[in-house]
Amino acid sequence: MFKTSVNLWKSLPESTLSKLDQYNTLRRVLSLPESESNTGTDGATYGEWKRLAMDYNAAKERLLNGVFRNWIKGDDALERFNIHGDHPSN
Repeated sequence: MFKTSVNLWKSLPESTLSKLDQYNTLRRVLSLPESESNTGTDGATYGEWKRLAMDYNAAKERLLNGVFRNWIKGDDALERFNIHGDHPSN
């Protein structure tokens, strides 16, 4: 699903993407050409991709700080893989 989502975003023109607040992370995930600087990364992780959904994450945070404060949360390390499924070793 991660790869399919990235492919969908790749079909949008860069001029549309550049208007988004999350453009820098999107550019890394989508491997768009870098203009001024080179971050030295090979795309972003699934966790970074998930965090691009700002409205969703804000609503989720409100729920987790409220009625679901005792909800069991998964390990963030499980989201540290790239579009190819590679998990960088720390």
